[in-house]
Amino acid sequence: MKYRFQWNFPMLFSPHDPTALYAGGDHLFKSTNGGQSWEALGGDLTRNDKSKQGPSGGPITKDNTSIEYYDTIFTVIESPLKKGVIWVGTDDGLVQLTQDGGKTWNNVTPKNMPEWIQINSIEARVSMPAAHTLPQLCTS
Repeated sequence: MKYRFQWNFPMLFSPHDPTALYAGGDHLFKSTNGGQSWEALGGDLTRNDKSKQGPSGGPITKDNTSIEYYDTIFTVIESPLKKGVIWVGTDDGLVQLTQDGGKTWNNVTPKNMPEWIQINSIEARVSMPAAHTLPQLCTS
């Protein structure tokens, strides 16, 4: 399988460009033509732990749809202040930041964050001008 997506993968439009649509799998994808084509922005933004990517279900009925795989982006937000500043949170505990529209990414996961915690929400505050400032995180 080339890319991993979970059941309710995140999608959002850019607050700066109404034609820019983002979708999160194991990579962050961008479309500017209504989803007719997609560009992967950078590489895999997850831990990519193969032991978490097997089929789910029981011994009689396996789920082979890949929707229960881990190592996927669970939340995405673009800064309301600056185009191209995007945070993603993964279901395997990483927070990644790009400041150039996805050309390069930095792992900005807080050092005290428990490993493998699901990052299910990131909220960028309008009063947060510094791109390096970690926004508010919600985990489960």
